[in-house]
Amino acid sequence: EGKKVIRLDVGNPDFPAPAAVVEAWQEALKGQKTHYTESRGIPELVGALRAYLKSKSHFDAKPDELVVTVGGRFAVYAAIATAVKEGESAMIIEPAWPAYKEQIEFVGGKAISVQTSLEDGWGPSPEKIEERIRPNTKAIVLNYPSNPTGKIVKPSLFREILEVANDHNLTVISDEVYDSYSFAPCPSILEGGAERFILTSSFSKTWSMTGFRVGYAVCDGRQTAEKIAMLASLMYTSVPEFIQYGAIKALESEEEATRNREQMRERIAIACRELDRIHGLKYYRPDGAMYVFPELREESFDSSGFADSLLNENAVSVIPGTGFGNYPRCFRISLGSPKEVIVEGIRRIGEKIA
Repeated sequence: EGKKVIRLDVGNPDFPAPAAVVEAWQEALKGQKTHYTESRGIPELVGALRAYLKSKSHFDAKPDELVVTVGGRFAVYAAIATAVKEGESAMIIEPAWPAYKEQIEFVGGKAISVQTSLEDGWGPSPEKIEERIRPNTKAIVLNYPSNPTGKIVKPSLFREILEVANDHNLTVISDEVYDSYSFAPCPSILEGGAERFILTSSFSKTWSMTGFRVGYAVCDGRQTAEKIAMLASLMYTSVPEFIQYGAIKALESEEEATRNREQMRERIAIACRELDRIHGLKYYRPDGAMYVFPELREESFDSSGFADSLLNENAVSVIPGTGFGNYPRCFRISLGSPKEVIVEGIRRIGEKIA
């Protein structure tokens, strides 16, 4: 209807990409870095990733354990496709990014959901996880900080989950794309404890490079990485060469990553302040990521209908909780927009609920 919509739906941070990254890929284009590369990534970027991971997580990845991918989404898909065959199952902790379930089902697997609740602080129970494991279960997908809740589990709980996975020979697929937006200690799969693992991540959130489409996978060994590299080769050959040269500069742009994290911390604080003004709305104050996942505890509340009405009548877009599992009384607010836009969007949400 021609209305300007306040976008609180998509996880697309509006921060600029680092200037050094843009300059690097422009220079790469001028230097004719416009050809096919190895499917696992150019050696210069693989080497830069190794140094970055060693500095950040004290993990000494071998070159043949790393694969550069077209975005983090493909890294997750390739990890799932590598770990789960048709007729097998994989576990997800809900609420969860919907692509996990969709990708598991796309490769012919079955997604087994382990539900968490706001009352429990969105923390999963290792006992519940173990109860849901089936003989054909081959993997578990973890995502901390969480999309959509912003939850970060304590390192002790993370280790307990890894112990369950090890006891049942599960591959742990750890999606750590939001780890740079962590405001509490966030455990990483690279710190040890998992016998079989694939870490997936991306340059999209840390350096606000969503449109560059470059991510990576870190694997538990050469054979796993080779399978992911083979999938990459079959589906898209390689990440564009000049983009990879830009990504190298991103890994050197610590100042920009810190700036983005602090701006997101401020946005979360502002969003929580505004949400506190809305009567009846409950939420978990995010430990990280870039979302808030409020719940309205009214029997008649349906987040799908609410999201439609909010968009059509108040020109604000959010994602209903049913997109992340069986959470009809929740909805996700993304904080990828400027602070004043977030404030106005939440004000309209309050008007709608009142």
